[in-house]
Amino acid sequence: MPKDIIDTTFDKRLITRNLDNGTLTRKGLESHLKELPDLTDDVEVIELGDEVPGA
Repeated sequence: MPKDIIDTTFDKRLITRNLDNGTLTRKGLESHLKELPDLTDDVEVIELGDEVPGA
C-alpha cells in the first residue's frame, strides 16, 4: 500500500471499493499483505465453551 495511507485496519468494503476504482491494485494489495508479520504464534486459541477471563 502507498506510504501516505495511515496504518490502520481497513474494512473489506473499503478495500473492495479501492480495487474497483483503481486506487489500489491487486498486485499492490498482495505485496502489502506479504510484508505483514506472521503473528500466528502469538495468538491465544480459545475453544468454544471455554471460560474467557475478564469477559
